[in-house]
Amino acid sequence: MAGSNRLAEAGTWLGGVVPYGYRKQGERNASRLALSVEPIPGFPVSEVEVIGSIYHLCAVERKSCQKIADHLNQMNYCPVPLNETVCGLPYALSVNVNEAV
Repeated sequence: MAGSNRLAEAGTWLGGVVPYGYRKQGERNASRLALSVEPIPGFPVSEVEVIGSIYHLCAVERKSCQKIADHLNQMNYCPVPLNETVCGLPYALSVNVNEAV
């Protein structure tokens, strides 16, 4: 545990699912999270720009979560690269809140 705390304090990525908007750089004790600024394959924007859009819609335009989800679905942005999985399962191209159970 002390070793993990020491690595975390040094800024090392300890593992797990990389948050949307970030990419892992490096390996093992040298791994770090970096902003994902490259355009999403097939789209003109990066994950960081999508996150910025979400914050703008929420904080500046005061849109509801439903309106933000509708906007993202309309833009059809892919939440993760097509070849990645989440919890071992292929991730859907887009999440439609209206289809949620």
